[in-house]
Amino acid sequence: DMREVQQELEGLELGPEEDTETQAFLQRSFAAQQAGLRATAALQAERRAELDEIEARLAAALDAIEMGRPRAMEVTWRLDLRSSVGSKMAPGLLQRVVDGDHSARILTSVDLSANRFGPDGAAALSVVLGHLSGLRELRISETGMKAEGALVLVKSIVALPMLNTLDLSFNGLGGGECLPDLGAALCLLPRLTDLRLSANKLGSDTAVLVNGLTGLIRLDLSDNELGWNSASVLAGVPRSCLKILDLSSNNISSECVQSLGEALESFDALEELRIGYSFCWPMFVLLFAVDFGVLERIPE
Repeated sequence: DMREVQQELEGLELGPEEDTETQAFLQRSFAAQQAGLRATAALQAERRAELDEIEARLAAALDAIEMGRPRAMEVTWRLDLRSSVGSKMAPGLLQRVVDGDHSARILTSVDLSANRFGPDGAAALSVVLGHLSGLRELRISETGMKAEGALVLVKSIVALPMLNTLDLSFNGLGGGECLPDLGAALCLLPRLTDLRLSANKLGSDTAVLVNGLTGLIRLDLSDNELGWNSASVLAGVPRSCLKILDLSSNNISSECVQSLGEALESFDALEELRIGYSFCWPMFVLLFAVDFGVLERIPE
């Protein structure tokens, strides 16, 4: 407030030239600040208008689908709000979209990735997701929810009968005290076959999240700093159904290749193994030779 600034200036002992220059500088600063606030308010108003337009279009589309389809016809709908509605607006927008009963029934895929709503946003989102009875795919990577937010969210979706794909990548889950509880909650997802945990700095904590997930067909553990823990982590990974395993970018040293290769030998259903950027290429070749039976073990 310029009046407060002027009152403070009255208490300063400044010469005429200094007083004039100081006031001019403060006036320019105040004007710049006001211009910035006006620009921010205009941007927020524009965002609100965009959200209102999105909501209106979605509601109209859903009404048209509901009114025009035969009762016996199955309609599915995918909602992609990836990096499009601002950091903390995504959970609220999803709530507005699925308020209608028909939305909850036909929504099969939700992508809210790259909307950094954090743990509080995850808690708000959990209230909505539990009602999406037809949901099959949930992608919520790069949201900053941390382990505590992921736990609240996963607990809210354990009752969803159709969910088979869950992407929790880039969420900073590593180091969270509630990781064992999160692992237990993941085990309660009845049809989970595709779990993506890339870039969460899980390290040795990876095992507590994947042990017990016996129905997994695809598991992404890339870029999780497994290093020396790679073999011990794999020892706890259910292998009866697993067909795709991604261990890329995990800084696996050459000393661990032997034990890693031995661990992989027991994955009978495995069809695709991704280990790029994990260790030096000669060891990469030897590991594949063991995996495909060309060598019985890596030479000393």
